[in-house]
Amino acid sequence: AELLERYLHIQKMRFGKRFEFEIQIERSIMEEKIPKLILQPILENSFHHGLVNQSGNWILKVEGEFSARETGEIGVLILTVTDNGGGIAKERLMEIQKNLNKETKSALNAGAHIGLGNVNARIKLMYPEGNYGVFIDSVEGMGTTVTIKMEAGIEI
Repeated sequence: AELLERYLHIQKMRFGKRFEFEIQIERSIMEEKIPKLILQPILENSFHHGLVNQSGNWILKVEGEFSARETGEIGVLILTVTDNGGGIAKERLMEIQKNLNKETKSALNAGAHIGLGNVNARIKLMYPEGNYGVFIDSVEGMGTTVTIKMEAGIEI
């Protein structure tokens, strides 16, 4: 979480008043170990693809929560990055979603959106069972939401 805040503060210094961010991460998640470079590629995509051509103020929101976590059981860690950028055209979004649903080896060689594919493949390699990975939703002209799902309580 500290690296996340540092990265966003650097972007805030770079873009000034034009850029605002909000971090809403459950306190218990701050203690979780997550693989390196899981969030940074997603944040970079928000700047490069979503916000860069967007007029007005840019807003980026990062959220983190546990889902279905019982006492003593491993739960699902859900990290979400939402921007108010230009969004993704429906056809392009379907293509990205299709690439993210490919087998891990194919996803690594997907070409475009290497960051998303890399993060997705790394999560799928760590958790071959279950509905884990990167999921993306977007509305053209409204923004994009990227959700990362993985097991909580992992050993890195």
